[in-house]
Amino acid sequence: IIDPLGIRSEPACATCTTNSVIDSISAGDRIGSRMIERIAWKKAGQQKGQVEQISSRRAEQRIAQRMDEQSNERIGTTNYRWETELREPMRKRGNYPRAVSIWSSPDRLHLTAVQGQNSQLAAPTAPPAAPTDNLSVQVHQSLIANTAVNTIGGMTITDERAQELVMELTGDVPEELKIKQDEDPWSITFDLQQPVAVSFNDNQVRIAIRGRKFVRGNQVVRQTTQIAANYQLQIADGRVQLVRQGDIDVSYPDKDGDRLSLTELRNKTFLTNKFEGLFKKELTGEGLKLPDQWANLKDLALGYAAADNGWLSLGWQ
Repeated sequence: IIDPLGIRSEPACATCTTNSVIDSISAGDRIGSRMIERIAWKKAGQQKGQVEQISSRRAEQRIAQRMDEQSNERIGTTNYRWETELREPMRKRGNYPRAVSIWSSPDRLHLTAVQGQNSQLAAPTAPPAAPTDNLSVQVHQSLIANTAVNTIGGMTITDERAQELVMELTGDVPEELKIKQDEDPWSITFDLQQPVAVSFNDNQVRIAIRGRKFVRGNQVVRQTTQIAANYQLQIADGRVQLVRQGDIDVSYPDKDGDRLSLTELRNKTFLTNKFEGLFKKELTGEGLKLPDQWANLKDLALGYAAADNGWLSLGWQ
């Protein structure tokens, strides 16, 4: 039984059937041995069914007990990892889903989750028909927005912390984000309500980061600043790939066409150059690799990718 708390099992049930065959009964060469053997054969025939039934029940108990011991050990390990590697870290960060449902059909295991606090809006529409691949994932754009609000909304990140985060997420720091001795330190304070926004439409993915304050050296910009990039969604060698359409767009939404100050213009140029390393011209996923215990099987290859009406749908074979 799988539910949001983990995996549970019912006691194992085993059915065994014992068939016994008596090859011979010997009473030796003593006097009356033949009579003794005839009586023994008759007695054995009368008790054969009862003995087989007792043997079957004992075998069932041994096998069921062994199954319970083996399954409990594996389930315990799985539940421990589920709790320590997923549930607890997400709860600490405040982004564990507020609702999780798990159920199964004859050939699939299904999981749905609603991400966000009670005051946050989730998907207003149902997802499109799910891909029929071996593994399918459908994500609404609100999941990313709500997670970002709960995780980094209002947070200030310095250039050093930004470098650390990119290293943790990607294993590499782009040249544009590396700290240089001849550059002033900088920091960005994320917007409280919409620090990150992602939209899925017409197989396009738009990613936008929004800050409410930007500091560079002794210069401070207290204007809402948005850094955004548009990508085309496609499949490359069985992996998801995003290809940037045009240049990075750095804008000040609250200015609404007003003339920018010299500091704002310099800030815009600086952010464009810095985030060139984050919003690369091509972003390619690493693909899905099966666990070590299934190393003899082929890795899953992405065969379906669509982004429309706020939903991202992916399918692997």
